[in-house]
Amino acid sequence: MTDEMRVTNLTVDLLQGQATVVLVKQPRIATTERPQFTAVNVNVPVSTPGKETENQLRRVAIEQAKLALAEAIRTLEAAPLL
Repeated sequence: MTDEMRVTNLTVDLLQGQATVVLVKQPRIATTERPQFTAVNVNVPVSTPGKETENQLRRVAIEQAKLALAEAIRTLEAAPLL
């Protein structure tokens, strides 16, 4: 187990024109209690001409996810406390 967040899943659906990136962070210390972890799922549109390799598609998906997460962080920072 690790305290670092890592990408656990990255899928690209060319028919739907979208990608999903899943990041998970699990605590380093395992307990007998209910497992505690942080998970972030990012669904983003992916439009490509169609001749990209799998690695290129993954790179596009990661870049789109980074942009979406950056926008989400800006939104959270500007959100009023309710």
